Amino acid sequence: MSQKFIETSPSSFRWPDFLISGRFSCSFGRIFGESGLHDIESGCNIDKSASMVQNPAVHPPSAAFREEIQVEDQNMKALEHFEEMRKRLIITVTAFLAFFIVSFTFVQDIYHYIVKDLPFKLALLGPGDILMVYVIIAAVVAGAASIPVAAHQLWLFIKPALSPVERKVTLTYIPALFLLFLAGLSFGYFVLFPIVLSFLMSLSGNMFATFFTTEKYFKFLLHLTLPFGVLFEMPVVMMFLTSLGILNPYNLQKMRKFAYFALIVVSILITPPDFLSDVLVIIPLILLYEVSVSLSKMVYKRKMAAAAS
Repeated sequence: MSQKFIETSPSSFRWPDFLISGRFSCSFGRIFGESGLHDIESGCNIDKSASMVQNPAVHPPSAAFREEIQVEDQNMKALEHFEEMRKRLIITVTAFLAFFIVSFTFVQDIYHYIVKDLPFKLALLGPGDILMVYVIIAAVVAGAASIPVAAHQLWLFIKPALSPVERKVTLTYIPALFLLFLAGLSFGYFVLFPIVLSFLMSLSGNMFATFFTTEKYFKFLLHLTLPFGVLFEMPVVMMFLTSLGILNPYNLQKMRKFAYFALIVVSILITPPDFLSDVLVIIPLILLYEVSVSLSKMVYKRKMAAAAS
């Protein structure tokens, strides 16, 4: 049978409607006839182990070929997710550094506001102590100011996986995170810290001279305030995870005794070793947990009602 040959170059040749699953390279050209594809130059290199499918409708791709395509598609999606995560992290870190620079500019004013009502003078044991305190204060302020930015970047990262209703609901959690963090800091600073400090100073009486270093004082202050800023965000975090279907409030109810035990351990770790401080911390944490479970139930019931309709 005679063959009709077509000679062309790789740059101008347009393949017919068939799929080639092998890998090949050619430095000159190819010919295509009635019986298939033929080499015309010795410079061509065809992977003989690869199969050629002239018509996908008649000869569908092999299972190995489909699996290879699926793996490549999954790898591309994973790379896209990592690239998106990297972008969100860069924006969050940039915002934190910007807030840190601004807060460090006003760190002396913040420092004087914190220590203005102290009945004693703070001491420095080294020239680098005050710089360390300034860095700690600026970092806390920058971290608090960066919470809305970090929450918004997290929302943008998971936004494609949410329904339009879930997007609107979860977007409202962002300002709540910031406000609850400030509420936790305020509770620790204005309520808990004065009580604990007064109690501990009363233990010394007139037997000891009061002497506080700046670094130790601010570390003690952060240990009593910063954990509350994080723990006060528990209701919003539970509502957010419930709206995503990760948490079930009824399972949280069943785990109540384990949650109470964990909260008691946390309160003991973040407070000085005295009974009054532990009680002052345990009670708000338990109340926060119960409020979180109640709010989680509301979100769960609303989600179930929307799914049923």
